[in-house]
Amino acid sequence: MYTLDRDLEEHVTELSDGFVRLGNRDTPFTLQGGGDKRVEAAQFHQTRDADIQERDELRNEPVTRNLDKWKNNPQKYDFPHVDTIRHEKLKQRATEAEEFVKTVDLISKVRTEVNFNTDGLYGQYLPGPEVLEIGQDTFDFLGYRTGPVLAHEVGHVLYDAVTPDAGHEENPPIFETDQQQAEARRISERLHGPIPESDIDGISSSRMSESELFAEVFTSLVIEGEAAGRVAPNASKRVRDTLVDHFELRIRLLFDG
Repeated sequence: MYTLDRDLEEHVTELSDGFVRLGNRDTPFTLQGGGDKRVEAAQFHQTRDADIQERDELRNEPVTRNLDKWKNNPQKYDFPHVDTIRHEKLKQRATEAEEFVKTVDLISKVRTEVNFNTDGLYGQYLPGPEVLEIGQDTFDFLGYRTGPVLAHEVGHVLYDAVTPDAGHEENPPIFETDQQQAEARRISERLHGPIPESDIDGISSSRMSESELFAEVFTSLVIEGEAAGRVAPNASKRVRDTLVDHFELRIRLLFDG
């Protein structure tokens, strides 16, 4: 998975309220910082019942940087990095997906804390030796940390498993409609910010390839399933149904467990 750092730098903005945003959309994965407002939000969150705090941090609701709006309805909204899903939980869910592809013998090994020499490379799937390689944790925008990166690379493993004839004319596409395709792109931008234009006229960014979009939707399904269904209901259903048709009941626990 590549971040295309040089192409995305121009899309990073320091906002007046202390947040730093990648792109134009507020998501848990494209916001950092938060300044005094985030401190105040965290203090308010700590006054809530412990069981309510815990339940709230298990799912991602629509985020708002408006502190009063969030305080008035913290069940409906999330304040970024206060009651959104923490990285530790995202990584736990991604690790469950990793364990699944191990149990069905799709990968032989996972190498972690790899020091990649390629700029902007955070993780990769090596189909030949059936190995996943995950880079060192960056503490960068959340979508580029090790939990989401691991889930994304597992998504590539599963894409290869369910599309052995990918690229052949007679092979039906994963995303069958423009709506599914648009929703998959929305998920990709939610997780990793704007999709840069390709340097080559007429050629789409690699992030728009079917395998990349499949991996992005799978990532969201695994680490924030309810949000995936809300943000991209058709694309999420298509990826989920494709996987369930192939792996039957064995994979359902990743989405329902």
